[in-house]
Amino acid sequence: MSFDQAALAKRRATHLLELGQIGPAIEQLRQVLATDPDDAHAHALLANCLLAQKRVHAASHEAGLALSLDPDSVFGHLTMAHCALAARQIATAQKHLALAKVDGHMDASVWLTESRLATLINDRTLRAQALARAHELEPENTEVLVGLALHAFDQRRFDEADKWTTEALSLEPESVGALVMAGQLALQRGAVSDAREHALWALQIDPSDESAMRLFASIKARQSLLLGAWWRLMAWLSIGGIARSTVILIAFYVLYRLLEITLDLKGYTEARSAANIVWLLFVLYTWTAPALFARSLKKELGSVRLRSDF
Repeated sequence: MSFDQAALAKRRATHLLELGQIGPAIEQLRQVLATDPDDAHAHALLANCLLAQKRVHAASHEAGLALSLDPDSVFGHLTMAHCALAARQIATAQKHLALAKVDGHMDASVWLTESRLATLINDRTLRAQALARAHELEPENTEVLVGLALHAFDQRRFDEADKWTTEALSLEPESVGALVMAGQLALQRGAVSDAREHALWALQIDPSDESAMRLFASIKARQSLLLGAWWRLMAWLSIGGIARSTVILIAFYVLYRLLEITLDLKGYTEARSAANIVWLLFVLYTWTAPALFARSLKKELGSVRLRSDF
């Protein structure tokens, strides 16, 4: 493969990655690396593809290879920062982001990465500053506009979020991030049918997009009282990670056992039986609700013409 062919293959892989077609993008990059295993840019692009597949360890390995071949690569450091953010390794992300900033010719991608870091560490001021810098550099960058909309949405400045979302969609009508943001705004207003339309449109463009699937699941939760209760319970338990959710569930069980023992000691036999029934129903509900919720989502999505790789 000649230099021009390799450059064309990498551009094609970048475009496929943007479209969410990860498998074909990886195949393009493997062809490049089969010819030139020392192509640092190809390794960094491959790392981004692997990140899109949630293969964080493999992505970190590829990003490391890219930096070993080109230690001054801004794209390589940004990619490694993305890997670190995916692994929630804050210090590593900060280190590589700082190294990416050493280059004076920074583009919006550097500040977008810093905004993601700021979101992870819950630094609202840093997030706002990073997004403002990104917007100064690339005012028509759809990803930046979506970032500004999401930040405004998180601050409950819904009119501002709507303004940024509308601008993003006017520039790129099939931006998945902008469509999801429009759906979230519609759901916040109570326009469930509009939110559903935006979620399905986003999934038709990129069936692998997690934010679109979360939006769609939120819509289904709004439409079903029982399944919605499970969805909200799981969302609440997921805050803080698996350790927190495990502690909370153990606490639920301990409280149930204490109630059972107290009622038994006081001779409230009927109340104890009622508590046992409620606990059994709760266990059955949390056991069956995930399957019912998944089946409901699958049935809904089955009526929509999605790409074959969904």
